[in-house]
Amino acid sequence: MERLVKENFTITNVIIAYTSKLPFGKIRTLNTTPRPNHCFAYVISGECDYYTDEGRTFTVKSGDILYLAQGQRYVINVKTTDYSVIVINFLLDTTDKLRSDCLKTDNPEIKSAFEQILVLYNSESTVKNAKLCSLANKIYATLCEDKNYSTTFDKQKVRIACDYIAQNFENLDFTCAKLAKECKISDVHLRRLFKKVLGISPIQYLANLRFDKARKLLTLSDLSVSQIALECGFADVYYFSKAYKKRYGHSPSKIQSTATTP
Repeated sequence: MERLVKENFTITNVIIAYTSKLPFGKIRTLNTTPRPNHCFAYVISGECDYYTDEGRTFTVKSGDILYLAQGQRYVINVKTTDYSVIVINFLLDTTDKLRSDCLKTDNPEIKSAFEQILVLYNSESTVKNAKLCSLANKIYATLCEDKNYSTTFDKQKVRIACDYIAQNFENLDFTCAKLAKECKISDVHLRRLFKKVLGISPIQYLANLRFDKARKLLTLSDLSVSQIALECGFADVYYFSKAYKKRYGHSPSKIQSTATTP
């Protein structure tokens, strides 16, 4: 996708446009005939993994834009029962081998263009192909111009960061600087990636994990509030209690006393 959005290609023909709802489970294999054309797909709902014959893996969710390259072989693993996409198959004015990928964009013009193509494809317009190409190139141009997108590289960095946080969030000396060093990027870049890919900061993601574990321990364990605070990475029990009450509307001691009441 990175090369696709950097090059000045042109969509020359829209082959077909349709809405597809795929069943839960694995579809296609790497032995399946490679794609005869290029494809843009807007994910309406659900979640799905794609595995390409180049050894690349990416996950798409609602709001993501999927690009499948001409000549690509891939495996589809549908992870939810509501996976639905708007699909546009097309040709480009290049024979270069491109790479399938996905990206996320908040630009409402892209979703609107997908919906317009769907309506137009099923219409009886005498200039249908010209209009379809115009709208498809509008999607392509918008993706090329849109700087607020998350490539597979971005998502891989965030995934590495999330895995590291999951393994180390209980450490009292955990910092974003250490996390950025682990991901081999700057602290500022890491914050930008989290905001772009997940919509929250690394600190917010860290806090979510810590408070989730705290709630479980308060309900299921016999540990004191002070012990639970330390177990979850909070050095100051007073801060933990105050932050917990602000988040959930009640003190940690209240949920603990409720859990132990016969």
